[in-house]
Amino acid sequence: NTMMHYFTKSVYINIMLNNLLNMVNEKITTKVKFQESKVLLADYYNKVLEEKSNSISVISHEMRTPIHGMIGLCSGLRLGPAGVDMSADVLATLEMIEVSGRRLLNIINDLLDAGAIQHNRRLVVKAVPVALRAVVRQCLQLISTLAKPR
Repeated sequence: NTMMHYFTKSVYINIMLNNLLNMVNEKITTKVKFQESKVLLADYYNKVLEEKSNSISVISHEMRTPIHGMIGLCSGLRLGPAGVDMSADVLATLEMIEVSGRRLLNIINDLLDAGAIQHNRRLVVKAVPVALRAVVRQCLQLISTLAKPR
């Protein structure tokens, strides 16, 4: 009878230990799967960021060519033989288009520079003089056209 009692307790303890081991294994498996999921998610996130960066770079490069064309056309009209017959307002408008194109080109170049920084490429920074009066004059011209009643 006593032997049967110990045997029953032993079986009961073995069952409890097996249940405990199963619970620990499930926890470990869940944790491993969670870690694997985190790694997969991080890889996917990095791939999406890389694609976004590549897309911005391609779009930026594609935009530069037509903007260069617009700037060249405006400059040619403003400074070429056709500019002689144009009114001061038309010449000023062409200059604003050219200046705006250059500003847009600078923004695109900044996007490309940001992409270079993101890819750990060296970026050359130069200090250049700025004609502050000209910049302020151009900003006022752009803003004044928006302030005029239509």
